[in-house]
Amino acid sequence: AALVGSHVYVVAGQRDKTIQSATHKVYRLDLSDQAAMWEILPDMPAQARAFNQVAAQHDGRSTKLYVFGGRYFQEGGPADLAFLKDCWVLDPQTGVWQQRADSPVPLMAGTAIAFGQSNIVVPAYADSSALIAMLDSGIPTRDYKHPGFPKPVYSYHTIIDAWAELGDRPADVANTVTTPAVWWNG
Repeated sequence: AALVGSHVYVVAGQRDKTIQSATHKVYRLDLSDQAAMWEILPDMPAQARAFNQVAAQHDGRSTKLYVFGGRYFQEGGPADLAFLKDCWVLDPQTGVWQQRADSPVPLMAGTAIAFGQSNIVVPAYADSSALIAMLDSGIPTRDYKHPGFPKPVYSYHTIIDAWAELGDRPADVANTVTTPAVWWNG
């Protein structure tokens, strides 16, 4: 979810505990209206997904809603999963979606933070490598030692539509997958 003005947007996710229930639904709630109810907006025009990132950021003209990454059920994929690198932007004023540049790696279950005037930073995520390594190892899941999550931090620039690797997180900073991040007290 992300906040654009007084509206909170929730995009995609799962309807139940299974990845087969991944969706491309979009919901909006106006927080400035105490009587407001959730609105169902037109679906995101992309693959249904769960574990995606959502962030609001300015693109030089107005604040937009960015949705990227995630995963979905695909029979025959590793663990019947497919991993996404696509990036989409919604203009809340017009309701128009546009596809943007793909991320360098799949970004799932991560944290996306608007930073500065036109960047979205992804400091924590899963990229499918740990899951694929586990499947390739042949070691039973209960005995497999998870190698940890990727260290590189990525940034997306909303004006030039480009991704950049910012370097690695410090070794003593945990990768907080499936945990939202918010600005608090600066």
